[in-house]
Amino acid sequence: MALTHLATKCGISTNQLQQLLKGKVSASISSKLGVSANALQAFINGQGSPALANKLGMSSIALKELRQTLDKQGAVGLLIGLLTPFTAATP
Repeated sequence: MALTHLATKCGISTNQLQQLLKGKVSASISSKLGVSANALQAFINGQGSPALANKLGMSSIALKELRQTLDKQGAVGLLIGLLTPFTAATP
């Protein structure tokens, strides 16, 4: 149930979320993020991605350092965070 809720918030199917959690990027996810699936897959697999760095407004070197700090699941978590729209809580 929690995966379904998160997938809905991300605007992807539960199956696509499950695949992303396994480290596999779908074309739908890459389209939503505006970065090629190959670039996102490279990031998950531990490499830098100039396209993703540009999307995040950082240098490729900074993104590569960030990726080296994160493990594979951390990289996946970052992508999930990018898919999830931020909504500020109202007081």
